Amino acid sequence: MVIRYAGKESPALLHGHGRSRLPRVLTSTLSSEQGQFFFRKHGCVDCGSLPLPGEPQEIILRKSIK
Repeated sequence: MVIRYAGKESPALLHGHGRSRLPRVLTSTLSSEQGQFFFRKHGCVDCGSLPLPGEPQEIILRKSIK
C-alpha cells in the first residue's frame, strides 16, 4: 500500500479509505523530515529505526487499519 505519491502523504489511506486486504500500514520517514509528525498525528506509532551512515536516522512507523 502506497502512502506517499510524488512526495505527498495521503491521509485517506491512513484512515482506511481505499482499503486493500491488508489490515495495517507500514511506512518510513527520515528523522529530519516533517513527515514523522504527519504520520503520528494520524495514529501511526514507531516500530523501529534504521541508522544510515552519513544521514539522519530512518524512522519506521506502523498503523493498524480497522
